[in-house]
This record gives sequence, C-alpha cells and structure tokens, in this order.
Amino acid sequence: VAYTFPSDGRFKYNVNEEDVKGLDFIKRLRPVVYNFDAKKFDEFLIKDMPEEARKARLEGRDYTSLSAMRQSGFIAQEVEQAMKESGYDFNGVHVPVNDKDNYSVAYDEFVVPLIKGSQEQQKIIEQQHKAIEELKKQNDAMQQELEELIQKKRSKQ
Repeated sequence: VAYTFPSDGRFKYNVNEEDVKGLDFIKRLRPVVYNFDAKKFDEFLIKDMPEEARKARLEGRDYTSLSAMRQSGFIAQEVEQAMKESGYDFNGVHVPVNDKDNYSVAYDEFVVPLIKGSQEQQKIIEQQHKAIEELKKQNDAMQQELEELIQKKRSKQ
C-alpha cells in the first residue's frame, strides 16, 4: 500500500520553493550498500528492559538472515551533515532526542530534493544547449568567413 500524506494546498502556508535544496544537498549524499546488525539494534532498543524481559525477547531469535541481507541507503549521520553543510532544513532524518533514541531516515522525503536537483540540472542542460547552439552559429560564421577569404586569395593568384 502506498503511503499518502495530506498535501492539500488549501491547508499550506508560508510556501517557498527557494528553501528546497537540490543539487547542493544531493551531491553531498553518499549512497552505500551495507549490512544492518539487527541483533545489535534489537539489543539497543531493549537495553532498559528488565533482564528477564530482555532474555525472553532475544531467546530463540535468529538474526542471521536479517543481518546477511545487503541493503542500499544512507547513513543518517551523514545525511544530517549534508543538511547542515547545504543549509537545508530537511525533514527526512530523525535525529535522536536522547540516548535511548536512534537515528532514522525517511527515504520518501528524498523525492522533493531529487526533483529539485533534476529541475536544476535541466536548467543547466538548457543553458548549455543554448550556449552550444550559439557557438555553432559563431563557428559556422567563422567557417564561412574563412572559406570566403580562401576564395579571395585563390582568385588573386
């Protein structure tokens, strides 16, 4: 099931597209492939439970397949750093509020800066295309002048 979130323009205010970082933010990200230590994470989550409850929770659990699975993504602390460096108030990273909390990443939130980055790249591509077309015209004009000069020189000989 696809996740949906209220996005009705009637309920939005203080809307500003300039605050969305695109390429500056995206270029700072480091996509990685990794294994996630599910047992270590589970132990972190239950560290404050009574000993009996922790043992009961961990007893008989096999983390082998979970930890063996290769995953793709980001390291949340690095995304947080990219946010800071680019000056982007990005809501795709949850930063721990205390020592019992953990970092997490909301991958769906990356869609907006990716689209912004794509728009920025498209603008660059269009500017480059325009510059290339102008250079082609200049080149054609210079080629024409050169051919005319060669023709004049030949006709004088």
